[in-house]
Amino acid sequence: MAIPLPKRTVFKGKQNVCSPFYLTYVDERDFKSFYQEELNKLKEKGTIQDYSDMENNKFAVKLLSGSSIEIIHETENSNLIIIKYEKQR
Repeated sequence: MAIPLPKRTVFKGKQNVCSPFYLTYVDERDFKSFYQEELNKLKEKGTIQDYSDMENNKFAVKLLSGSSIEIIHETENSNLIIIKYEKQR
C-alpha cells in the first residue's frame, strides 16, 4: 500500500527494515489536516479498515489485512515523519 506524504517531504532512510523516515517541512497543523483528509479518502475507497487521530501528532491506521501502521510526526529538533508497520500476529 502506498502511504501519501505531504508535499516537500523527502525520504531520509530507514531506522530498521520496517520503519522508514522522512524529513518534512510541514508544521503540526498541516500534518494533522493532511492525514485526516488523506486517510478519510483511503477509508472511503476501502483501502484501509479505519484510522484514529492519536495524541502527540500520531495517526494509527488499521489495514485490511489486520496489520497496523503508525504515522508519527516528530517535531522536536527533527521535523521527521516516521512510519511504523506492525504485522498482524
